[in-house]
This record gives sequence, structure tokens and C-alpha cells, in this order.
Amino acid sequence: MNMTRLALKSLAMSVFALACVTLAQAQATRTWVSGVGDDANPCSRTAPCKTFAGAISKTAAAGEIDAIDAGGFGAVTITKSVTIDGTGPLASILSAGTNGININVANTDTVIVRNISINGAGTGVNGINWFNAGGNLIVENVDIDRVTGSGILMNLTNSGNLRVLNSRISNCGSTDNVDAAIRITTTTGTARASIKQTSMTNCRVGVNAVERAQVFVRDSEALGNQAVGLPVGFNIGGGTNSMMFLENCTSAHNNSGIRGLGTAGAEKIFLSNCDIYDNNNAGVNMASFTQAVSFQNNRITNNTLDIAGSFVNASPGQR
Repeated sequence: MNMTRLALKSLAMSVFALACVTLAQAQATRTWVSGVGDDANPCSRTAPCKTFAGAISKTAAAGEIDAIDAGGFGAVTITKSVTIDGTGPLASILSAGTNGININVANTDTVIVRNISINGAGTGVNGINWFNAGGNLIVENVDIDRVTGSGILMNLTNSGNLRVLNSRISNCGSTDNVDAAIRITTTTGTARASIKQTSMTNCRVGVNAVERAQVFVRDSEALGNQAVGLPVGFNIGGGTNSMMFLENCTSAHNNSGIRGLGTAGAEKIFLSNCDIYDNNNAGVNMASFTQAVSFQNNRITNNTLDIAGSFVNASPGQR
């Protein structure tokens, strides 16, 4: 009888140990995808998965998914802190008819998307669709092209922080004053965005700060956003106390270089060392309730109309 009990106990311990190993494999800190992988694999370095969607379920929170070789790794929905890194090979997402990356995470989560190409093939919706609760999103060295909505849509219900660095967003949007290379809005709290060394071309708007948005753009360009209607390089509008700060930026060959459409009475765009030229409508076009504040070191020239609306120089106390 004792031998039987001992055997059963040993069996139970073996089953428990096997379950722990299986669970650990299912939630690895680092997982891998490959163009010749299989989502039935554990997503290890020697047995990679085929898609980002296949790998994310086997990646622990705050873990990382890396690409071994070139491939199209499919659209993915992110619901936890994770890094997706395509450094090295061509790691791409073909998102025809859908969003390239959906992000719906908790306020305490951080998502990093790095070295990825997202191609909507002319029917994709948004390149990166970040919605619901806030959190943190970091986008580094990402190419987004040919989507019908926004390249990056930050559409939250709480405060959130977005950082975009060294990225290129082009050929996006189908609705004027809505779709943008980068659109920033939230219903509560504050949507904060830092955009550096980023190019936005041939979209409805380059950067669109809509509701409760605090946006800082530096060393970036908005070019050729003028397909139809009234596309704009940098736009602020319709928001509650939204502000945009532009430094060392270029806005050219758009319909309007910089535009304000706010209605709440406190929307401002601050300009420092920016080039605004060759825009078809106005270089700076600020409607009622919005204001452009210049630090008197900008170059605004050769637009059909250089300045329209409220445009003031910074006070002596602003340096």
C-alpha cells in the first residue's frame, strides 16, 4: 500500500513539474518569429513562430518578440506590456482591410514597437490603433504606408504618453480634419505626445492634436499633405486646452502649413525655428479661439497667404 502511495505521489509531482515547464514555455520573456516559422511552435529561437499574433500569446508581460529573418508577420492585437522588435531583417505587417497593430492596455502598461514596416496596401484602416485606457506607447524607426485612416491613432479614454522617434508615415487618411499621420485625442485626462525626427507626407494632416492633447514636435517635417480638401501640416482643433509645441520643424507643400480650429478658447501652437513655406492656402492659419505664438526665429514665406488669424510674438518673459 505504501509503495502504491509513493508511486502515486511521484507521478503527481512529475505531472506538476511538467505543467510548470509547459507554462514557462508558453510565457517566455523573449520569443521569436520567422518567415518560415510555425505558430504551433513554442516561439523559441530554434523553433520560432510564424506571426506576431502567434507569438504574443506565448510572450510574458513586459517580454519581447524579435524577428529572426525577413518576413510578413501579420496584424496583431496587444493587451499587455510588450516590445515588438524587428531590428536586422525586414520585419513587416501587411494590414489590408484592417489595423496593423491594435493596442488596448492598462494605464500601467508600456508597449514598444521598433523597426517594423506596416503597409495597409491601400485598404488598411490605421497603422497603429491605440484605444481605450491609457498607458505608454513608444514607436521607434517604424514605417507606415497606405492606410485609409491614421498612421498612428492615439484615441484614449484616459491619460496616456506617446513617443515617436525616427519614423516615416505616408499616404494615409481619407477624411479631412480627422485622419492624420499622427492623431492624438483623449476623453479624460491628458494625451501627451513627443514626436522627434519623423517625416509625415501625403496624409490628410501631419500631426492632429484634437482633444486634451499636449504635443511636442521636434526636428520633424510635414510635406505634401494636400491630396484633396484642406489637408494640413500641423493642426490643432476642437479640443479642450490642447497645445502644440513645434521646434526645428518644416511644413511645406501642404494646403495649410499650420492651422488652428479650436473652439474652447485656449488652444495654442508655439513655434520656434520652424520653416513654413510653399503652402497653397496659408502658412499659418488660426481660426477664432486659437493662437499661434512665435519665438521670432521662424521663416514663414512664399505661401499663398503667409499669416491669417491670431499670430503673436512671445512675451519678454518667454525665452
